[in-house]
Amino acid sequence: MDTISREPSGSPLALVGVIAGLLALVLSAVALVKASSTGKLVTEQETKLTRIDDIDARVAAVNKMATETANSHRALYNSAQTEMSKLFNSLTIVEEKVTKLETTPVRAAAPAQKAGAAPVTAGPGEYIVKAGDNFTRIAAAHGVTVADLEAANPGVSSTRLQIGQRLNVPGAR
Repeated sequence: MDTISREPSGSPLALVGVIAGLLALVLSAVALVKASSTGKLVTEQETKLTRIDDIDARVAAVNKMATETANSHRALYNSAQTEMSKLFNSLTIVEEKVTKLETTPVRAAAPAQKAGAAPVTAGPGEYIVKAGDNFTRIAAAHGVTVADLEAANPGVSSTRLQIGQRLNVPGAR
């Protein structure tokens, strides 16, 4: 007989060994399940990290475009500001010239007459332009319309009348 078989069957040492083996087996199974679920979590987290990296890249691209757009708008604003300053300066010069023209007295030139010539006189149905005359005043003075006066004087510009110029006056109405 063997020494192991001679031992009484109710030995606590053998029972502790069996319990320890069973406990090790249960713990191994739990660890295997945990390792499997942890692997799935790691895979899910890697997928999420990939998405986050993609979003981060998109945000960086949008940020770059926003910066470029802001720079473009700034350049456009500066260009417009420069052109507005030039325009303002030009308008200021024009205003100064207009003011100067408005304050400069205009001298009416006397009609040119030859030495010893008689003054210009109007014949029947004629009018000699004087300083300050225009078609409206001449027409009103002779009782005709401006249109009639213009029709009687083709080729004569109502804005370029000359002192001493001879105009035809149609019959008064």
